Amino acid sequence: MTDLLERAIFIVVDALSPKSITPQNTPHLFNLIKKGLYVKDCRTVFPSITLPCISSLVTGTYPEKHGIIGDFYDKKLGKKIELLRSERWDKDFLDIETIFDHAKKKGLKSCAITGYAVGSICGKGADILIDPVQVRYYDYRIVPWSEEVLTPLPGWIKERLKGKYEPYETEDGDDLGGLKLNTNFLECPEKWIIETAIKALKEEKPEIMMLHLPSLDLMQHIYGFNSPETLKALNDVDTQITRLYTWLKENNLLKETLFIITADHGASEVHNYVDLDAELKADGEVGDKTIVIPNGTSYFLWIKKDADKEKTKEAILKKLRSMHQAFDVIATKEEDAQRYHLPKDIIGEIFTSCSPGWAPISPAIVGHGSLIEDHMKIFLLLIGGEIKPNQSEKQAKIIDIAPTIAKILGLKYPKTFQGNPIKA
Repeated sequence: MTDLLERAIFIVVDALSPKSITPQNTPHLFNLIKKGLYVKDCRTVFPSITLPCISSLVTGTYPEKHGIIGDFYDKKLGKKIELLRSERWDKDFLDIETIFDHAKKKGLKSCAITGYAVGSICGKGADILIDPVQVRYYDYRIVPWSEEVLTPLPGWIKERLKGKYEPYETEDGDDLGGLKLNTNFLECPEKWIIETAIKALKEEKPEIMMLHLPSLDLMQHIYGFNSPETLKALNDVDTQITRLYTWLKENNLLKETLFIITADHGASEVHNYVDLDAELKADGEVGDKTIVIPNGTSYFLWIKKDADKEKTKEAILKKLRSMHQAFDVIATKEEDAQRYHLPKDIIGEIFTSCSPGWAPISPAIVGHGSLIEDHMKIFLLLIGGEIKPNQSEKQAKIIDIAPTIAKILGLKYPKTFQGNPIKA
């Protein structure tokens, strides 16, 4: 791609695996593959869960640079930080520039519409950010983020938001726990998001737009791959993305738009569960001296300050190796952080990746977060501009998407990028 385009729209379908795109499940997306450049083997980052993966997408970097691994133990604060709960308000976790920040430097407008609390971190720098957490608190005016992360909303958006856009409800008035799914939201959030995206394109004319479609991931976790709920979610994704594509085409905008459909991570079925925290605690002292935090189907372990670090680490590794059926990767920070592109100053002394079919104790019957292929391989399709039909690329990475967008919009190429523009 050499010619500059007017805009870039990238859609992140949560947990969309290439194997889900079939003539039966997604007939429109299956046919769209013929319209552009399809990447046969696109890889995401580890841990393969939403926040690290979309952070890599919008920054063009691995977690080793952007610092997001999911939940973690903050040794300075002496507590666990859960990014999708209230602790995310403590600071701006994503302290590297995003593609939205780079666009702003050139005077371009950006918009991010996310399906759950993804935008509070990954929407950093967007001029217009529509996030369920923002919606939930907006009328009470107690949103604790800085303007740089969460922006004031135009009036037309506020009208659309009333009572329609919160994926979770709380039980017993508990604002921090007791979360349950909001069935009104889950009826079809994709439809709401795409309608709002079209309205934003008409009213605000952003040059960069990110859309995050959440339902597929949620339905897979709860009901499994071949359930009616998951198949409906796939159909909603198929219908609504095609709706936006058709609108762009009918309004003669597609030729001047880079239209990207991708995912954050894949997923696989879970048949066995492992409670590593309980296993270590059963060994006595080792468990008492260790902080164990799961991130999807991976575990990160921190050794407490008052422990004999080397002795405790060896005891943990011995225990993990005795559980080899549950873990396909058992790694240490000193030897393996660089190999897996993880931030040494954030991860614990040991981390693991669950084997196929295994996950931490959870109600989910489909999981992700490991290094296995089903979790790391994602869908990626680029359409529009000068991209010719029926093109394919053998390989790409999720960190290549932001550099590709920067190139077609003529942005100054940031030194922070670790990915490269995709050739078409």
